[in-house]
Amino acid sequence: MKRFALTVPFENLDVIHDTTWHLDENSLFRKIVENDRGGMCYELNPLFFYILKGMGFRGQMIAATIDGNDTTMQNTHIASVVFHHDEPYLIDVGFGMNLPLQPLPLTGEWVHSITGNYRVVKTDICGTYRFEKHKNGTLKMSYTFTLAAIDETAMNEARDAVHTSAASPFNKAYLMSKLTDQGHMTLTETSYTTVIDGEKHKKDIDQETFRKLSQQKFSLHFEG
Repeated sequence: MKRFALTVPFENLDVIHDTTWHLDENSLFRKIVENDRGGMCYELNPLFFYILKGMGFRGQMIAATIDGNDTTMQNTHIASVVFHHDEPYLIDVGFGMNLPLQPLPLTGEWVHSITGNYRVVKTDICGTYRFEKHKNGTLKMSYTFTLAAIDETAMNEARDAVHTSAASPFNKAYLMSKLTDQGHMTLTETSYTTVIDGEKHKKDIDQETFRKLSQQKFSLHFEG
Protein backbone atom coordinates (compact mmCIF):
# COMPACT_ATOMS: atom_id res chain seq x y z
CA MET A 1 0.00 0.00 0.00
CA LYS A 2 2.84 2.40 0.77
CA ARG A 3 4.67 1.54 -2.44
CA PHE A 4 1.47 2.12 -4.41
CA ALA A 5 0.96 5.53 -2.77
CA LEU A 6 4.57 6.53 -3.46
CA THR A 7 4.20 5.60 -7.12
CA VAL A 8 0.62 6.31 -8.21
CA PRO A 9 -0.81 9.83 -7.75
CA PHE A 10 -4.34 10.77 -6.83
CA GLU A 11 -5.33 13.01 -9.76
CA ASN A 12 -8.45 14.27 -11.53
CA LEU A 13 -7.28 15.09 -15.06
CA ASP A 14 -9.95 12.88 -16.64
CA VAL A 15 -12.65 14.50 -14.51
CA ILE A 16 -11.67 18.02 -15.58
CA HIS A 17 -11.35 16.93 -19.22
CA ASP A 18 -14.59 14.90 -18.93
CA THR A 19 -12.87 11.85 -20.37
CA THR A 20 -14.82 8.66 -19.74
CA TRP A 21 -14.80 5.00 -20.71
CA HIS A 22 -16.11 1.83 -19.12
CA LEU A 23 -14.17 1.11 -15.95
CA ASP A 24 -13.05 -2.49 -15.58
CA GLU A 25 -9.88 -4.35 -14.68
CA ASN A 26 -8.36 -4.12 -18.17
CA SER A 27 -9.09 -0.42 -18.73
CA LEU A 28 -7.71 0.50 -15.30
CA PHE A 29 -4.55 -1.50 -15.94
CA ARG A 30 -4.06 0.27 -19.27
CA LYS A 31 -4.55 3.73 -17.81
CA ILE A 32 -2.60 3.47 -14.56
CA VAL A 33 0.07 0.85 -15.27
CA GLU A 34 0.68 1.00 -19.02
CA ASN A 35 0.11 4.75 -19.43
CA ASP A 36 1.76 5.74 -16.12
CA ARG A 37 -1.22 7.69 -14.81
CA GLY A 38 -2.98 8.13 -11.49
CA GLY A 39 -6.69 8.41 -10.85
CA MET A 40 -9.59 8.81 -8.48
CA CYS A 41 -10.81 6.47 -5.73
CA TYR A 42 -13.05 4.56 -8.15
CA GLU A 43 -9.95 3.78 -10.22
CA LEU A 44 -7.12 3.40 -7.69
CA ASN A 45 -8.91 1.19 -5.17
CA PRO A 46 -10.47 -1.18 -7.74
CA LEU A 47 -7.10 -1.67 -9.47
CA PHE A 48 -5.46 -2.40 -6.11
CA PHE A 49 -8.29 -4.81 -5.28
CA TYR A 50 -7.81 -6.66 -8.59
CA ILE A 51 -4.10 -6.97 -7.76
CA LEU A 52 -4.88 -8.44 -4.33
CA LYS A 53 -7.47 -10.76 -5.81
CA GLY A 54 -4.91 -11.98 -8.33
CA MET A 55 -2.57 -12.73 -5.41
CA GLY A 56 -5.21 -14.97 -3.87
CA PHE A 57 -6.84 -12.67 -1.32
CA ARG A 58 -10.58 -12.99 -0.70
CA GLY A 59 -12.75 -9.90 -0.41
CA GLN A 60 -14.97 -7.44 -2.23
CA MET A 61 -15.15 -3.84 -3.33
CA ILE A 62 -17.44 -1.62 -1.25
CA ALA A 63 -19.05 1.82 -1.62
CA ALA A 64 -18.80 4.52 1.04
CA THR A 65 -20.29 7.94 1.70
CA ILE A 66 -17.98 10.71 2.87
CA ASP A 67 -19.47 12.57 5.83
CA GLY A 68 -21.06 15.86 4.82
CA ASN A 69 -21.55 14.86 1.19
CA ASP A 70 -24.55 16.07 -0.80
CA THR A 71 -27.20 13.44 -1.58
CA THR A 72 -25.98 13.34 -5.18
CA MET A 73 -22.62 12.13 -3.88
CA GLN A 74 -23.82 9.22 -1.76
CA ASN A 75 -21.81 6.00 -2.16
CA THR A 76 -19.30 7.65 -4.50
CA HIS A 77 -16.18 6.66 -2.57
CA ILE A 78 -15.01 3.21 -3.62
CA ALA A 79 -12.72 1.10 -1.42
CA SER A 80 -12.39 -2.61 -0.65
CA VAL A 81 -12.60 -5.07 2.21
CA VAL A 82 -10.24 -8.05 2.25
CA PHE A 83 -10.31 -11.05 4.60
CA HIS A 84 -7.24 -12.42 6.34
CA HIS A 85 -7.72 -15.44 8.61
CA ASP A 86 -11.47 -14.76 8.14
CA GLU A 87 -11.13 -11.30 9.68
CA PRO A 88 -12.17 -8.30 7.52
CA TYR A 89 -9.82 -5.37 6.85
CA LEU A 90 -10.54 -2.11 5.07
CA ILE A 91 -8.14 -1.38 2.21
CA ASP A 92 -7.99 2.22 0.93
CA VAL A 93 -5.27 3.56 -1.36
CA GLY A 94 -7.50 6.14 -3.07
CA PHE A 95 -8.60 8.71 -0.50
CA GLY A 96 -6.32 11.57 -1.50
CA MET A 97 -3.66 11.92 1.18
CA ASN A 98 -5.88 10.36 3.86
CA LEU A 99 -3.97 7.09 3.64
CA PRO A 100 -3.46 4.58 6.48
CA LEU A 101 -0.84 2.80 4.31
CA GLN A 102 -1.79 -0.56 5.82
CA PRO A 103 -4.96 -2.65 6.19
CA LEU A 104 -7.39 -1.35 8.81
CA PRO A 105 -9.13 -3.90 11.07
CA LEU A 106 -12.80 -3.24 11.71
CA THR A 107 -12.27 -3.45 15.46
CA GLY A 108 -11.55 0.18 16.36
CA GLU A 109 -7.83 -0.52 16.65
CA TRP A 110 -5.68 2.51 15.83
CA VAL A 111 -3.28 2.42 12.89
CA HIS A 112 -0.56 5.05 12.67
CA SER A 113 0.63 6.49 9.35
CA ILE A 114 2.84 9.37 8.20
CA THR A 115 -0.41 11.07 7.12
CA GLY A 116 -2.29 10.69 10.42
CA ASN A 117 -3.96 8.18 12.76
CA TYR A 118 -6.76 5.95 11.52
CA ARG A 119 -9.37 3.53 12.78
CA VAL A 120 -12.63 1.85 11.73
CA VAL A 121 -15.43 1.74 14.28
CA LYS A 122 -18.83 0.12 14.16
CA THR A 123 -21.73 2.57 14.27
CA ASP A 124 -25.12 2.35 15.97
CA ILE A 125 -26.69 1.54 12.59
CA CYS A 126 -26.73 -2.21 12.02
CA GLY A 127 -24.03 -3.36 9.61
CA THR A 128 -22.49 0.09 9.18
CA TYR A 129 -18.91 1.11 9.87
CA ARG A 130 -17.12 4.45 10.01
CA PHE A 131 -13.62 5.14 8.74
CA GLU A 132 -11.95 7.95 10.69
CA LYS A 133 -8.76 9.95 10.25
CA HIS A 134 -7.47 11.84 13.30
CA LYS A 135 -4.57 14.26 13.44
CA ASN A 136 -3.34 15.99 16.58
CA GLY A 137 -6.32 14.51 18.41
CA THR A 138 -8.87 16.03 16.00
CA LEU A 139 -11.17 14.19 13.61
CA LYS A 140 -10.18 15.29 10.10
CA MET A 141 -11.99 13.01 7.64
CA SER A 142 -14.52 10.21 7.86
CA TYR A 143 -16.86 8.10 5.79
CA THR A 144 -19.42 5.37 6.42
CA PHE A 145 -19.75 2.03 4.66
CA THR A 146 -21.21 -1.44 4.89
CA LEU A 147 -19.72 -4.78 3.85
CA ALA A 148 -22.14 -5.09 0.94
CA ALA A 149 -20.20 -6.05 -2.17
CA ILE A 150 -20.42 -3.83 -5.25
CA ASP A 151 -19.56 -4.50 -8.88
CA GLU A 152 -18.24 -2.51 -11.83
CA THR A 153 -21.63 -0.88 -12.33
CA ALA A 154 -21.23 0.93 -8.99
CA MET A 155 -17.70 1.99 -9.95
CA ASN A 156 -18.97 3.57 -13.15
CA GLU A 157 -21.92 5.21 -11.39
CA ALA A 158 -19.54 6.76 -8.83
CA ARG A 159 -17.39 8.05 -11.68
CA ASP A 160 -20.41 9.60 -13.41
CA ALA A 161 -21.48 11.40 -10.22
CA VAL A 162 -17.98 12.79 -9.64
CA HIS A 163 -17.89 14.03 -13.24
CA THR A 164 -21.35 15.61 -13.36
CA SER A 165 -22.65 16.54 -9.90
CA ALA A 166 -22.60 20.21 -8.99
CA ALA A 167 -21.68 19.08 -5.46
CA SER A 168 -18.57 17.21 -6.61
CA PRO A 169 -15.38 18.85 -5.28
CA PHE A 170 -13.33 17.25 -8.06
CA ASN A 171 -14.87 18.65 -11.27
CA LYS A 172 -14.00 22.30 -10.64
CA ALA A 173 -10.18 22.48 -10.84
CA TYR A 174 -7.10 20.30 -11.23
CA LEU A 175 -5.91 18.43 -8.15
CA MET A 176 -2.91 16.13 -7.80
CA SER A 177 -1.39 14.58 -4.70
CA LYS A 178 1.13 11.87 -3.95
CA LEU A 179 2.96 10.42 -0.97
CA THR A 180 6.69 11.11 -0.57
CA ASP A 181 9.29 9.49 1.64
CA GLN A 182 9.09 12.42 4.08
CA GLY A 183 5.39 13.26 3.79
CA HIS A 184 3.30 14.21 0.77
CA MET A 185 2.80 16.83 -1.92
CA THR A 186 -0.29 18.46 -3.43
CA LEU A 187 -0.55 20.50 -6.61
CA THR A 188 -3.32 22.75 -7.90
CA GLU A 189 -3.26 25.37 -10.65
CA THR A 190 -2.52 28.08 -8.10
CA SER A 191 -0.42 26.42 -5.40
CA TYR A 192 2.15 23.72 -4.65
CA THR A 193 2.13 22.30 -1.12
CA THR A 194 4.59 19.91 0.48
CA VAL A 195 4.54 18.34 3.92
CA ILE A 196 8.01 17.26 5.04
CA ASP A 197 8.42 15.57 8.42
CA GLY A 198 5.14 17.12 9.53
CA GLU A 199 6.03 20.65 8.48
CA LYS A 200 3.82 22.22 5.81
CA HIS A 201 5.20 24.45 3.05
CA LYS A 202 2.87 26.16 0.54
CA LYS A 203 3.73 28.51 -2.31
CA ASP A 204 1.67 30.28 -4.96
CA ILE A 205 2.42 29.34 -8.57
CA ASP A 206 1.51 30.42 -12.09
CA GLN A 207 0.27 28.32 -15.02
CA GLU A 208 3.74 27.67 -16.41
CA THR A 209 4.99 26.41 -13.07
CA PHE A 210 1.87 24.30 -12.66
CA ARG A 211 2.53 22.52 -15.95
CA LYS A 212 6.21 22.00 -15.15
CA LEU A 213 5.46 20.55 -11.70
CA SER A 214 2.72 18.34 -13.16
CA GLN A 215 5.34 16.70 -15.33
CA GLN A 216 8.31 16.77 -12.95
CA LYS A 217 6.55 15.65 -9.77
CA PHE A 218 3.56 13.65 -11.04
CA SER A 219 4.61 12.56 -14.58
CA LEU A 220 1.41 14.11 -15.94
CA HIS A 221 1.43 15.93 -19.25
CA PHE A 222 -0.82 18.55 -20.80
CA GLU A 223 -1.30 19.12 -24.51
CA GLY A 224 -0.37 22.51 -25.93
